Amino acid sequence: GLPKEEVEKRAKKALQMVGLKEKYYKQSPFELSGGQKRRVAIAGVLAMQPSVLILDEPTAFLDVVSRIEMMELLHQIAVNENKAVLLSTHDVEQALSLSDKLWVMTNEKEMRCGTVEDVVLSGCMDHLFEHQTIRFDLNKGGYLSHHKKGKDVVLMATDSILYYWAQNALQRNGFQCCSNDGGYSLPCLEVQSSHVLIWKEENKTVTYHSFEELLS
Repeated sequence: GLPKEEVEKRAKKALQMVGLKEKYYKQSPFELSGGQKRRVAIAGVLAMQPSVLILDEPTAFLDVVSRIEMMELLHQIAVNENKAVLLSTHDVEQALSLSDKLWVMTNEKEMRCGTVEDVVLSGCMDHLFEHQTIRFDLNKGGYLSHHKKGKDVVLMATDSILYYWAQNALQRNGFQCCSNDGGYSLPCLEVQSSHVLIWKEENKTVTYHSFEELLS
């Protein structure tokens, strides 16, 4: 029921709010990417000037970059436009990074509500799914597969990044990493760089120059 001029004014302002130029106002939907279509849909809602936005899986079927951009956009709308944004999502990492409040439905059908950090540190993130080997990693803020215990190996690395990816490679191949051998003669992997990986076992020491070479 608004005059055409007011409709166009709101539409163009809404497109700017979602980071799209005015040219998209007259562009065919068939010329837009999935992420752009999702932004246009949100712009259509914003043009109606609501105080609350309710979205169902706004990042579904988007590539990883578009998912991050979408969550950042919604956070900016909430902060800059003073609007409440309520959304459902399975994109846990982005939700933890950008949400102010979480409403978490656990596997026991119990609703946990609160500030992100309070909900995460309560331990309820481990109860979202029935899968026993998928656990929430508090150190990394995401879900990881906890592999079955395999052969023990001592892992040492010069920094935390090398340690993480070396552990990732070893666990994937049936090893259980520890920081010391507990008095036993365990094999040891010392990662000095991504090109210097030293494997020590009993009286044998071998230097590998890539993870591919080590794993093979």
